[in-house]
Amino acid sequence: MEKIRNLSLKKTMVLYTILSLIVTFFLSVSIIEIAGQIQEEVWWKYVDQDEYYQAMNDRNENFEVVVPRPNQSKMSRMDWHISETCDFLRTYGVLLFSFAGCGIAVSLFYKNKLKRPIQELKMASQMIAEEDLDFHMAYENEDEMGMLCREFERMRGQLEENNRRLWQMIEDERVLRAAIAHDIRSPLVALFLVIFTVLFSSADIGSGYIKNIGGQVRSRRNLIFSKASVLFVYTTVTMLLYFIIQIIAQQMYFGYLEWGNGSELLRYFGIQILLHYALVLISMAIAVVLNSNVFSMTIVICLCMNTMIVLYGVINHLIQKAGVENFQILKYTVTGKIALLSMSPTNKECLTAVVIAAAFGIVVTLLTAWVFRKRDI
Repeated sequence: MEKIRNLSLKKTMVLYTILSLIVTFFLSVSIIEIAGQIQEEVWWKYVDQDEYYQAMNDRNENFEVVVPRPNQSKMSRMDWHISETCDFLRTYGVLLFSFAGCGIAVSLFYKNKLKRPIQELKMASQMIAEEDLDFHMAYENEDEMGMLCREFERMRGQLEENNRRLWQMIEDERVLRAAIAHDIRSPLVALFLVIFTVLFSSADIGSGYIKNIGGQVRSRRNLIFSKASVLFVYTTVTMLLYFIIQIIAQQMYFGYLEWGNGSELLRYFGIQILLHYALVLISMAIAVVLNSNVFSMTIVICLCMNTMIVLYGVINHLIQKAGVENFQILKYTVTGKIALLSMSPTNKECLTAVVIAAAFGIVVTLLTAWVFRKRDI
């Protein structure tokens, strides 16, 4: 039985056809013989039996005695129909049973060799179309359909493995992008920048350099603009170095890097540089205006650590009492934008962040230049 089940489709079809023809042949011969006997029994009712027996006694080698077919008018309606049916079976019985046998052979062939694998392939195709790969094909015959099912199962396994690798790559990319975003948004980066900015902005004042050079420049505010230019270079270089160090660390941890959408990453990184530069300019303004390293350090550290959230809450409450609902001032601050900017910012988010960074940067730089120009050095 196992050998028959594992026969090829062609051999199985030939086997079923031969078996069906053999069975239908013997069945046809039997039916024809039985039909002939029934027909003679029907005709015998209408034969002059004395004449028949006399003919049987007088027969010789030159003639044969048979039961003659009665006329339709002499036969009853039932006997006539029985006789015609027997004629039909004797004439077309072989052909009819041959067709029936071939039909049964095809039906058995489909049931035993095609029905189950086709159902499994159909089910597998539907599940793959629905992105469900959690199944296995159980048809394991050694025929052509078994080979097809095994190839389909191999394809399913490959798709499942590719999906697993793809999701792993997406997850690794998400972790990498989240780690980079977290580290860029981290207060440690901002703290490193603003602490240096406060020290840099007040260093030349405490050293007496400004007193010596103050009378040699046409406008002292140009000294502030030059500091702003230096701080832009410092911010950009620091962010780039931090970004490179983070990439190296991720490469060492994961063993490979998946950049994803490079334009989104560059856009995010560029906007974060602008926002951090605006924070640096705010820190410079605080250091120059207050002219005290202690107070300046305290304020800029509070800005970086989001301890100003209490003040923002009070402002939100006052604005909401004035009739503006769902207003969050944190969304319109530099530190708020640094923390809230997504890794895949929309065009609207990018425009809002650039406007906020530019507005704060320009305003605090001009304010710092004006205060520095008016101050007695």
